[in-house]
Amino acid sequence: MVMAHRVSKRQGLQTENKKAQEDPITNGVLYIYKARDGLEKMRLDVSLQSKLKREGKMIFEELPNGTELDMVNGRRRKSQLGKETCFDVMDAQGASLYAYSLPLTLMAGLLQGLKSDESVKTFKKEARNLSSHPGTNYMFLHWQGKGEDESDGKDFHMHQFVKKRPTLAVTIESLGNLISRKILLNPTIGVRKYPGLLSNRVVATSMEQEFQDPHWDFVGWRWIKAEEMPWVVHVPMCKEGMMLHIWPTQRDEKTHTEPQEKMKLGTPKLVFVAFGDYLILRADVCHGGCFGTKGNMRFHMVLRREGCPLTVTSLHLLGKSGIDEADYLVKRKVLTKLLGETHSYFTMEQKRKAKTVTAYITALKKNVYPEHDTWTDGLLENLDYE
Repeated sequence: MVMAHRVSKRQGLQTENKKAQEDPITNGVLYIYKARDGLEKMRLDVSLQSKLKREGKMIFEELPNGTELDMVNGRRRKSQLGKETCFDVMDAQGASLYAYSLPLTLMAGLLQGLKSDESVKTFKKEARNLSSHPGTNYMFLHWQGKGEDESDGKDFHMHQFVKKRPTLAVTIESLGNLISRKILLNPTIGVRKYPGLLSNRVVATSMEQEFQDPHWDFVGWRWIKAEEMPWVVHVPMCKEGMMLHIWPTQRDEKTHTEPQEKMKLGTPKLVFVAFGDYLILRADVCHGGCFGTKGNMRFHMVLRREGCPLTVTSLHLLGKSGIDEADYLVKRKVLTKLLGETHSYFTMEQKRKAKTVTAYITALKKNVYPEHDTWTDGLLENLDYE
């Protein structure tokens, strides 16, 4: 009797891990088997279906002209009306997503809730200094434990800042649901929503553009499965937009569960996010930000499953993650060269995407309050720091 060869679960995982290591390092991240959530292909397919409706490169990389620009604005209009969720998958795993045109009502809710005179006054008073980038202020619109509310201390709870603004609370809830259901294709990801705000209080005056140290938003992300992984949403709150640098990291099969995993680095890339658009990264995508001129403000939100073991207590810095330090310094120099002089790359990207931003702002002014197109006055500018 011939016995059929039976592959054990462990052998199967080892095979998949080895296959993963053969993938190129040009994407946002390279996952081992444990970190594949099963929805990457579906997200990629949805993105490509939408991409077939236009010609040329992905829009986040290069803004098209002429008829192609009209198609972009057509996609924006559909997205604004809630008829089509438009996004580009930026890496083969579908874990870095550039989404177009936040629906107008949601942007209006964020602007009115976060940038009114009273809101800005509260932000400036309560914001703290970001340890990974001293010139940036941040304020979490949630807290842990008994900071302001009686709780069991085991989870985050919504800040009074949001509780006092019911429209803002509905907007944040709706934005999280839109992303988890329409883009991530998994409603359970958006069950828990943790919003926050960041703003450039001080901008360095050196010739070279400074940047926040590359990091992950959670310590411990490497020990959980992808289906438990949070997602992080970045939305520019000023018409000048925002920008992040994203670092490709290659996981190591033998040491991926150790505190000092021996990861390899790819070449960092810059992603400018135009006003009206937003960026979505899975929590295991290494990144950094804090670009833009003085007073630039960004909305930051973490989407987590119920019972996700990760919490935002401190950043996990790439420079302290078992990487080759010499290679890391070389890659930092590559990023510095790409950035050029202070604000030069940021300004170039602003100009490149000015037409679509103008189209979005025009729609925002006219369509939210048709008889009152001055409602955005003072809400699209950077914060005023004396």
